[in-house]
Amino acid sequence: MAGFDATFHVSEGDLPVVRACFAAIRRRARKLRVRVSTTVLAGTAYIALNGQTYALDILLERLRRDLPTIAEATVSGRTASARRKTANGLIEILNR
Repeated sequence: MAGFDATFHVSEGDLPVVRACFAAIRRRARKLRVRVSTTVLAGTAYIALNGQTYALDILLERLRRDLPTIAEATVSGRTASARRKTANGLIEILNR
């Protein structure tokens, strides 16, 4: 088993996008038997992933492909390109 976590700052305008991305991560992780814990409070987001190493690799690759599209479709005050950029930033955090 392997795991990692990340804590990062989220601007008020990006909260709906981050919440939608976290929900998508939980849905995809369930199928791969990866445990996910997420929290978004007062502009700070936390995510922890635990599971088999190969499952984490598969999940991160799926997220790299899926999250920008999910973020783009999320209702938010930001433009579609800004929402996509937020999702790509989240992917960057998770891959580090």
